[in-house]
Amino acid sequence: MVKKVLLVSLVICSMFLMSCGSSSSSSSSTSAWSFTGPTLAVTSPTASSSSTASMWLRSKQVLFGAMKLTGLSYLLKKIGLASEESLRAADEPTTSAPTEIKPYSEMKQESIENKTASPDAVAAKITNLISKTNYSAPCFGPGWVDNATGGSVSRPTGDLGMVYANMSNTDDTACAAAQLNALIAGTPQFAQKLLLLQDALIAAENSKGKALPDAGGSLDASGDLPTFNGFTIDEAKVERLADRADGKKVYKTTFRLTANAKTGSVIIYHTPLTDDNASFEGLLQAVLPHTASQNGSGTHRGISMVYKKEPPTLTVALDVAANRETDSTDFFGTNGRIAFTKAAFGEDGHRFIWQVNETTNAQVMHYAWQAGQQDNSIRAFAVQVDAGTVGAQTGKAYFGFGVDIAALTDSTSTIWPSKMFCHWLGYVNSNPVPSLRTDNSIAKVQKQTFSQTGGKFKVATSTITFAPTNNCNTGGAWTVSSATQAFLNSPRTATTNDLVSPGTDISAVTVPTYSIN
Repeated sequence: MVKKVLLVSLVICSMFLMSCGSSSSSSSSTSAWSFTGPTLAVTSPTASSSSTASMWLRSKQVLFGAMKLTGLSYLLKKIGLASEESLRAADEPTTSAPTEIKPYSEMKQESIENKTASPDAVAAKITNLISKTNYSAPCFGPGWVDNATGGSVSRPTGDLGMVYANMSNTDDTACAAAQLNALIAGTPQFAQKLLLLQDALIAAENSKGKALPDAGGSLDASGDLPTFNGFTIDEAKVERLADRADGKKVYKTTFRLTANAKTGSVIIYHTPLTDDNASFEGLLQAVLPHTASQNGSGTHRGISMVYKKEPPTLTVALDVAANRETDSTDFFGTNGRIAFTKAAFGEDGHRFIWQVNETTNAQVMHYAWQAGQQDNSIRAFAVQVDAGTVGAQTGKAYFGFGVDIAALTDSTSTIWPSKMFCHWLGYVNSNPVPSLRTDNSIAKVQKQTFSQTGGKFKVATSTITFAPTNNCNTGGAWTVSSATQAFLNSPRTATTNDLVSPGTDISAVTVPTYSIN
């Protein structure tokens, strides 16, 4: 039985590849790894003029900050409006995010500085490439004991949705925002280490004065990298593959590594679509060592991310899956992305689709996660932040359950949360009650609307109330005790749910595809 929701969210990492400034026929400039200011200028000896070659830098500024920090309180924090404390919910021990979670402006500057920093200093920031920590907001999915069904039921952490409108009794951040911040502090923060690995390579090649390869060429960076804590790099290579049929360039960066006697790899394909790199697309694939939960024997985790930038819109789809009782590395489908139908997936599954309009500041996020194959149902958020001025935006979020992650498609024209399990995986007097396996749910979900005030997204309206019973209602009083968050302990009156039908007011996002041919 699942005792905890494993929150491996998003996203994150991305097109942190190198520049694409040199022509396919001419030799590369020896300054190809250096930059001045916020962009990287690379001059080809035979080119009539230099081109702005900032593909890895430009993309990291957008994704590294905006994607990684895409919890509602983080959304569009491009100028660091909120304090780190208000963003991180550090007063709650179960939700203290890593110190690396910072306002966008700080993270962007750090990303820029990494490129010419000491390679050893960048490497030191990767505290652990393999282990991942999951976080949950105090208002979301707490563990507690209640008697709503007439007997004492112990609710495992993660079984309940939003149970309190605000993050906690001391923080008025909307619960939907707080939980998304917690999700982003999980997998995106974990995947951020891949970005730092790329930064270390760039910093090393900058320090060596190395040039980027021409078409058909490659650069072995294995001997140039610094020493890392907890893992070793067995291979690091940058290649310029043959141009695609449409004439676009293809860059490939490969890392092969060993940690805890297990091997792993990270491969990034990147294609600039315009000479100034304002438009680009690519695909990331990673297979990393993994230790399965609850004494499972699984040994690997797979990560894929496809992305496309067509100004002013950036679209990203991130998928994560881990082994449970296998050591398979066969995670990827024919489209290069994680395929949850494969036997390699056993636990810790996450799907994240995100789109931002950098001109209007509008953002849409579709996020689903599933603790393991036995759940048979995802937990999912659908979130939209409306166009507007940063600091004064409004939006909405839905939370609920949906189909098995193996059956989930890229289509978001209908939001992923479609139902609510108010009472599942619970036991009454040692007798199992209907659960996810028998689809004991109602066709309603939770909803919050919010507005941005003082650097936070605060509740405007909240329809999240339910009782942990089969029909989400109780005819009489009931009591919550032994909660993981003490402020939730209290007697409750008879409860009639105010859940809503799945909304139609969240924009669909079309997921990009990527091919090197």
